[in-house]
Amino acid sequence: EAERILYEIYRRQGDHQQALHFLEQYTRDHDSLQDKENLANMSMSQALYEFQRKEEALIMEEGRKRQIVIVVAVLTFILVIVTLLFYRSLSKQKSKTDALLENILPREAIAELKRSGVVTPRTHHNVTIMFCDVKDFTLIAEQLPPDDLISLLDHYFRTFDKIIADHRLEKIKTIGDAYMAAGGLHDQSLNYAEQCVLAAQEMLRFISGSADELHTKYGYAFDFRIGMHTGSVVSGIVGRDKYAYDIWGDAVNTAARIEQASEVGMINLSGSTYEMIKGRFTCTHRGGISVKNKGEVEMYFLDQTV
Repeated sequence: EAERILYEIYRRQGDHQQALHFLEQYTRDHDSLQDKENLANMSMSQALYEFQRKEEALIMEEGRKRQIVIVVAVLTFILVIVTLLFYRSLSKQKSKTDALLENILPREAIAELKRSGVVTPRTHHNVTIMFCDVKDFTLIAEQLPPDDLISLLDHYFRTFDKIIADHRLEKIKTIGDAYMAAGGLHDQSLNYAEQCVLAAQEMLRFISGSADELHTKYGYAFDFRIGMHTGSVVSGIVGRDKYAYDIWGDAVNTAARIEQASEVGMINLSGSTYEMIKGRFTCTHRGGISVKNKGEVEMYFLDQTV
């Protein structure tokens, strides 16, 4: 600024040489200051640009991190849902498998099979074995269409299954038209001879009650006879494929013979079963029947509940 003032003074005095000198110096200093100002402005602009660029990069990085967090959270959620659905499906499949096994094997046998892979044969005492079959089944089977025959058997056996379960008995198997069950295999807390008799009475009531309906629908209704015996048996699973739980022993053979000696709509009891239920039911003595390896076995027809 001093150079500009001196320039004005010398110009007015007419000293053009000095005036030119200070004008040049002023111009040089002014240009230098302008350059410095411009440089400062440029530096500031550059710094501001760098700051904005870094800020934008930081914002983009934070956005990317948020996206990653969101993606990870979503994937984790999906994984948790898929895992839960998988285990739920697995649990349902396990329940279905257990239910299927329980239709084939007793619970005690299932538990042992899962635990060790085999079921050890066991001896059971005071087991009451009940057989029930259809009179003249072979003749009826020759006259009925196969579908109707199976439908009739299913009609009876489905209800038998429920009755047997309601009385805490164990369905063993069906062989053609024969239905086999037992009581007292895994539990002796009840008088299972009585439970078998009560179940047999309920089965006969169902058979009688559904006769008219079945005659109307199929032209036939089955007539059943029932027999039972109490004794010792061995239980177990034989073979590896298509597991089948079964019981064996003289008591089983005797129960089958007692059933064969029964009559339609009647419950035939061996002497050993009679001894276990005689305090609650009245029976009629029928005499004896010859049973292989056992000789004479006394028989009783069940009359009624006392």
